[in-house]
Amino acid sequence: MEPMRNSIFKPRALSCIPDCLRLSLNLFEPEFPQVKLTIILACVGVTRTFHCGIILTDKLTAAYCQLKGTEADQGREVSSGCGFMGCIFSLSLECLASHGHFTVGVSKTESILCIILSPAYIAQFFSLGACMEGLNILLNRLLGISLYAEQPAKGEVWSEDVRKLAVVHESEGLLGYIYCDFFQRADKPHQDCHFTIRGGRLKEDGDYQLPVVVLMLNLPRSSRSSPTLLTPGMMENLFHEMGHAMHSMLGRTRYQHVTGTRCPTDFAEVPSILMEYFANDYRVVNQFARHYQTGQPLPKTMVSRLCESKKVCAAADMQLQVFYATLDQIYHGKHPLRNSTTDILKETQEKFYGLPYVPNTAWQLRFSHLVGYGAKYYSYLMSRAVASMVWKECFLQDPFNRAAGERYRREMLAHGGGREPMLMVEGMLQKRPSVDDFVSALVSDLDLDFETFLMDSE
Repeated sequence: MEPMRNSIFKPRALSCIPDCLRLSLNLFEPEFPQVKLTIILACVGVTRTFHCGIILTDKLTAAYCQLKGTEADQGREVSSGCGFMGCIFSLSLECLASHGHFTVGVSKTESILCIILSPAYIAQFFSLGACMEGLNILLNRLLGISLYAEQPAKGEVWSEDVRKLAVVHESEGLLGYIYCDFFQRADKPHQDCHFTIRGGRLKEDGDYQLPVVVLMLNLPRSSRSSPTLLTPGMMENLFHEMGHAMHSMLGRTRYQHVTGTRCPTDFAEVPSILMEYFANDYRVVNQFARHYQTGQPLPKTMVSRLCESKKVCAAADMQLQVFYATLDQIYHGKHPLRNSTTDILKETQEKFYGLPYVPNTAWQLRFSHLVGYGAKYYSYLMSRAVASMVWKECFLQDPFNRAAGERYRREMLAHGGGREPMLMVEGMLQKRPSVDDFVSALVSDLDLDFETFLMDSE
């Protein structure tokens, strides 16, 4: 690949950047001259948990330096009135080439100034209490549901950290219970998940057995000086798992073995992934994201940048998921296989993925998802495609649309595994999606929002 036009990078420096990132950088150079970029910053490989992506204009850079009154020293921690806290680097090309995080800057000036937004800074706007209140606001406006804390009986919970929430509908009353096991502790599994203690079902006497579920996260505990603060990734995970919980709470099936998340794998992640879209919409985030000390709202531009940062290398990640799904289908397809699993891996990787197969490796033997999913690994992409379509068709214009929320409950959440997924999707979208619709939904999520960049340039 040739170095970018008008770039200050020498080939030696550019060689440290992965191809997938170089392609992303090319999108900003130079087809959009009205966007006067000073730098583009991206962290590759950790965008799910360390959301950092910020674009500075010459005006903002100058204002920052004027505020500090001095040039920033490399690696110095700063906190200033301009609202940024993080590591400030004044990088030479040599520093750039040897930097360890695949963090790169692009500039048409002689020096590069990079600001990495610290997750700790952004987390100050996402206290656990504020995030739970945000969920309460969203669920109430969308579905008429409120979350109420209840005192558990003696011996009811397995740790004193566990909180019990009653899920109450404004007209139907109690819908079920959620036990929130949110905090880190010794010997606790280090994973974020939802699981069912008791599924909902229609009992013989005509009453409905209310569901009971657990949301398990691994959040840091509060300290003397601050409450529990969530990074953007933690906040998104909280919304994701609450999507599973609402699937369980609002399921109203005859049998408990098909209630809530006990449904086909390629539909199970739809409600949780849909909640991620809400978690990344400023109209929703603005309802609750406040600095835990000052009450200052999270700036809209910062939310936009966080959302755009997730698109760095997103196409490469999607290509990887397509490769995994295809490999899974071949392994669990027609038998006997025409070649060894390693030969099939090499052939499939060269056809569907951008990175070449490494000789004398057999990583498929350690990729446990090929066993756990068993021809269903495609479900990740399918669920995301459905969630994307539901978001764009039903909630993009108004994330608090009550009519759409009620239709979502009626057509998708209520049936669990008791109805064909395609029928539920068709009922929600009010049309039957085609394969092209699914593909378009996934591709459209990769589109960059140049309004963010224009806003910064102004």
